[in-house]
Formats: sequence, structure tokens, C-alpha cells
Amino acid sequence: MAISSIGVGSGLPLDALLSDLRKAENRPLSLIESRAASTHKKLGAYDSIKGAVQSLRSAAQALAAPATFGALAVNSQSNAVTAKASTAAIAGKYAISIQQLATHQTLASTGQADREARLANGSVSITFAFATGEPRTITLSQSETSLDGIVKAINGYTGAGLNATLINDGSNSPHRLLLTTADSGTDNEV
Repeated sequence: MAISSIGVGSGLPLDALLSDLRKAENRPLSLIESRAASTHKKLGAYDSIKGAVQSLRSAAQALAAPATFGALAVNSQSNAVTAKASTAAIAGKYAISIQQLATHQTLASTGQADREARLANGSVSITFAFATGEPRTITLSQSETSLDGIVKAINGYTGAGLNATLINDGSNSPHRLLLTTADSGTDNEV
């Protein structure tokens, strides 16, 4: 017998039937939603793996760069010595010790018996040529050509770059003109 009318008088549990029908219709939808959620989780995991691989690739490229392993550094704890590193340098640790400091150049003339005796007839020009820089010339009158006069003229010339002194070595011709450069080093060599 066919049911022609489902109604209040039929005695069927309508609420339960409707609830079961809704569950049956929603079941494929919930399966699809759970598959979608699972797929989203997998895509998120793939994105995480992709990011990690890209980070690894970037790090590997940095390691592959020649400058990474060929990097050189210079460390100097003194202002007196400077150093520069280049790719042509041989890696190592070097120490520099100063064995001798630059000194002032000293020149001595031949000995003279009298420090006040004139050494020239007439005026004289003396030119001092330094290793670097312009030559410096001092012109002396005849009265200034003694050792005493030369010392006064050199020491009185501002910017001569020299200091003059007379020394007595105790010999028969004891008086010598001693010239000392004002600054040390080979750049100030006379």
C-alpha cells in the first residue's frame, strides 16, 4: 500500500525523518568541506617547504660567492702602521716591530782652525736641496762667511729646514759646522 498523505494522523515520526534527510543531504557537503580543509593544510605545508627551500638556496648562493671564503680583514692597533687587504694578498697573521726609528740627518764640514775667519771673498749663496720640496737658498755677505756667520744665517732663516751648530773636536782644526735636519725621515734628506 502506498502512502498517499503524510500527515499528523499517519503516525510517522516526521521530525526524525526530516532531520535524517537533512543529515543525508549535508553529508556529501561535509565530506567536501573536510577534503577542502585537508587540501588547504597540504598547500600551507607546501608553501612552508617552498619558503625553507628558497632560504636554503639563498644561503647556498651566499656560500658559493667567491668573496665569502676569500674575505680578508685587516686589524691594526697602531696609527703608525696601516695595512690594506686585497684578493692578491696571502692570508696569514703578521706582526710588525719597529727596529729603528727615522732620525734627523746630520752633516759635518771639514775642520777649520778659526771659527771667525772668513771663508770666502765676496758674497756667497748656499743652496740646500731636500729630497722632496723646493731647494732653499741663503745668501751671505762676505762678513757672514765665517763659521759663526753661517750658523747665525742658517738659524735665522725661517723655514730653512735645518739647524746649524758649531762643534769643537779638539784637533788642530777643531771647528766644524754641524747641520741637522729639522724633520726626520728620508723625505727630509739634504
